[in-house]
Amino acid sequence: VIEVKARYGAGGYAGPFFYGPVSTSKFAVAGVSGYIECYRIEPKNNINTLLCCQGRGGSGWESIGCGYKLFGGCVNWGNILSVPAVKCIGYPTGSLYQWSSSGYVTYVPPTEAPTSADDDPITIIPSISPSNNPTATPTENPSTSPTTSTNQPTTASP
Repeated sequence: VIEVKARYGAGGYAGPFFYGPVSTSKFAVAGVSGYIECYRIEPKNNINTLLCCQGRGGSGWESIGCGYKLFGGCVNWGNILSVPAVKCIGYPTGSLYQWSSSGYVTYVPPTEAPTSADDDPITIIPSISPSNNPTATPTENPSTSPTTSTNQPTTASP
């Protein structure tokens, strides 16, 4: 996972029972496939106002949650060039807020090709025995022939 630390943010106003003006970042984000943008919202007054906010994502406005204190959420961004933005609504009163955002993308590095014959991966092929090969006949299994093992104690018969 590659994470880009918080690099932009702004302040905004949530109207009482209506969305306040859109607050936009001063920086654009050039996303890639799988890119996610995460927003953090912090109300700036202590009058017990519930803020519910939306963040701009790759396909438009998406909910990033509600809260009385610091909260946030992530939106799909994808392979677009756009400016992060937030809009919030306050219940029961309006409120000022600060926001910031950062993003990340899951990245899996490509595997490297072997550089020499010694670096080639080893493929292990399981052996076939009669117990796991239904087409084997008893003559194909040398362990079924009567032999005396030198590791086993023998007993003399009377």
